[in-house]
Amino acid sequence: MALRVIVPPDPIVTPAELGSDYASDPAASLIISSVTGKYDGPSGTLGRCIGPQTLELIARANDDCVHLPCGPVIEIEAVSFVSDGTETAIDEDAFRLDPRGKLRLVGPLPNVSADYLKIRYRAGYDADETGAIPDPLKQAVILEARLILRMVDTSLFVKADQVDGVGRTEYTLPEQVSRVVENAVANLVSGFKVSQI
Repeated sequence: MALRVIVPPDPIVTPAELGSDYASDPAASLIISSVTGKYDGPSGTLGRCIGPQTLELIARANDDCVHLPCGPVIEIEAVSFVSDGTETAIDEDAFRLDPRGKLRLVGPLPNVSADYLKIRYRAGYDADETGAIPDPLKQAVILEARLILRMVDTSLFVKADQVDGVGRTEYTLPEQVSRVVENAVANLVSGFKVSQI
């Protein structure tokens, strides 16, 4: 099986949510995207989609029940059999999404010899079908993004500032501070990791 993102998600937090100092900071938007990507979607560590996005899954053609990874699944957009590069669409009445995020082929199906099944679906928290983005996930992104932005602001971690003649400034990020934030973020997201059984 292969899974890819067709339409990526919008950011799940805004720069303004990091604090008023970052509301119009272009670096804040990039850092939010980076931190969110660490957790979100097929390449994220949680094994789930956070922000709504469109995914495409390639599965075996002979499966009549296919687990759709990276839920929660919002909706199935299209299903087709692919044979020698030619797609044959499966009618909407021939498949359904079960409550556990699985595609079930319920027929009638096209009479084709297919190489594989292509499934396009939307997944993530959309506030309507699958509920709002859980607050701990948003807070984890905010906390980690703030830490990165503060690390860029070197004045916060001045260890020594000597002026005699030319001047010398040493910076440090206490290891304890970094560890506390990493642990807090890990705790915030731990309940959302999807385990494959």
